[in-house]
Amino acid sequence: MTILQQTLTDYQVLQQRLDSQLNGWDPADLLPAQVAMQSQSLNAQQISEKLQAMTNASGWLLFPSTLLTLPTDDPALLTASYPLSGELKINDQHIRLSYVGSGEWHWSTGSVSWVEADEATHLLERVIHQATSPALEAVNYWRVWALNDNAEIVKQGALFDGFKGDIT
Repeated sequence: MTILQQTLTDYQVLQQRLDSQLNGWDPADLLPAQVAMQSQSLNAQQISEKLQAMTNASGWLLFPSTLLTLPTDDPALLTASYPLSGELKINDQHIRLSYVGSGEWHWSTGSVSWVEADEATHLLERVIHQATSPALEAVNYWRVWALNDNAEIVKQGALFDGFKGDIT
């Protein structure tokens, strides 16, 4: 049994005990997965090209003068100026971008493969935050847990997973 598999089993036992002791309180499920992350640095031209391909994405982009939520009816807004940061989801890709200065952006892409516990490299937990816009209602994330070099389970980050109704 792997450490992640044992952790998942222990967590499920904890959930059952908390449910019986606290009258139905149910902590979030941990789901076994494999998560692949890639990062790259992009210049202004490259970030514009990437954003032009995001017409079907769900997410948000923060520009110096506005916050744009996606999808948008006006794709020209995606490249009207350069974003400072953003989180996007298109198909099965979870994307985070941030401006790091000197005409350079950091672009991170994550993809999730759902697997059985014995094949898992990560555990994912659903997190839902209230959105600042009433029209969006909620912002969905996957909190990503993994083993560090000392075989300790640590939070590795989070993957944007769309707005309410976009949950996969």
